[in-house]
Amino acid sequence: MALGRFCNVEDPDCLITWAENDGQIVAVLQFVPWGSDSLSLDVMRRSPDAETGVNELMIQATIAFAKAHGFKQISLNFASFRSVFERGKKLGAGPITRMNHKILVFLSRFFQMESLYRFNAKFAPLWEPRFAIFPGIRNLARVGYAILTIEAVIPKPKWSKPKI
Repeated sequence: MALGRFCNVEDPDCLITWAENDGQIVAVLQFVPWGSDSLSLDVMRRSPDAETGVNELMIQATIAFAKAHGFKQISLNFASFRSVFERGKKLGAGPITRMNHKILVFLSRFFQMESLYRFNAKFAPLWEPRFAIFPGIRNLARVGYAILTIEAVIPKPKWSKPKI
């Protein structure tokens, strides 16, 4: 997710998809331009009262719109540890993969990892690996904190302005 803002005049090329029920907006997606011919999902919001499957319906409608208007790709963004979720339940998975799978399933109670993977898998995407590169193991905690903040897993720190 990229911008952290919605329907901003600074972002005139964003694509908004919404769903209505009885004249009320119940769900919304915002896609930002990605290169010259692709879109990347930025915002996905849904009312707790919305019908099950409304996000899937909006993504399918966006895919149809994108095809008709010459877009080549749509990124639903990434699902962390996809390969562990994919391989962890399979027969013949090694002990380390099974252990990692159990740990991630437990952590998914607090962070949307497994549910995001399962949601994205519905669309049979082309999975592209992503990597984090950092100078050394002593930077791992800072890098992890930065990634969790960027992905809104933990709240952004509120910096106070110095008093003058």
